[in-house]
Amino acid sequence: MKFGQAEAVLYHEELTNGNQRDVPIKLSDNQEGWEGDKVEWYTQKEVANLIGVSKATVYHYDGKQKKIIKILDPHRLHKEARYEKAEVDRLVYEKQALPTGMSPNDVAKKLGLSVQSVYKYIQDGSIKAEAVPYGDERITYVISETAYHEAEKSNQTI
Repeated sequence: MKFGQAEAVLYHEELTNGNQRDVPIKLSDNQEGWEGDKVEWYTQKEVANLIGVSKATVYHYDGKQKKIIKILDPHRLHKEARYEKAEVDRLVYEKQALPTGMSPNDVAKKLGLSVQSVYKYIQDGSIKAEAVPYGDERITYVISETAYHEAEKSNQTI
């Protein structure tokens, strides 16, 4: 069954609950394309490499956490999921703005302490660390090189 363009738009709106993102558009030479083809994008693998996470984590960023939105591909014209470049670049920028350093686990190994001890020292202020959001509702800590060296010096007295 062949649809006219207006019928295809209405049918597509019914399937996508009115989402206009992938409404058919006219291209040159009377070819029909999808609006998702006009948007600059990254593949799921490229997103994973840029952010430094696994492809499964990218999937969770899209589905559960809604950090990025997958470009709809109702006709499965592309083998791999695609994500809007602007949104991914925003996420990369946010990640780069986070403090860098060592994790409490790394510090514990280097100082010969248990991870629980490192967390205790972070809580009482003996080891300076910055809280960084991790996942949906959790936080982790990042310990700078300077803070590590201070902890290393004081570890001899701890």
